[in-house]
Amino acid sequence: MPPETGAVLGRLGAQIETLSTTMTTIVTQFGTQAQSQARIETQLEAVEERIVELRKSLYGDDGAGGVVHKLGNIENTLKSSEKDTAALKKVLDDSKKTLVKIVLLVLSSGAISGGLASKLLGAISP
Repeated sequence: MPPETGAVLGRLGAQIETLSTTMTTIVTQFGTQAQSQARIETQLEAVEERIVELRKSLYGDDGAGGVVHKLGNIENTLKSSEKDTAALKKVLDDSKKTLVKIVLLVLSSGAISGGLASKLLGAISP
């Protein structure tokens, strides 16, 4: 065998050793990446489960029992209360006007003395 063959074989051996080390490093990196990917997939599953829980909380299992539905009911109740309050305010305002007219009528008829009449009128006037 020629002397160059030994040198070539030596270089080939060194290159094979380098390739072996590189392949070991690559396999280790792939293993680490696979573990990282598995952790990420587990975390994604947990996030998806939480999203499902949040949707159930917001909308309910059947779309009628969640927070969104309850807020809609509260909003409707508030609107109804606003209408009732406005109607009650109108009735009170009208009653106060009528009461003032009655007091003025009583005062003008002379049934109540002047001092008491002015106090009464001051207490109920708009």
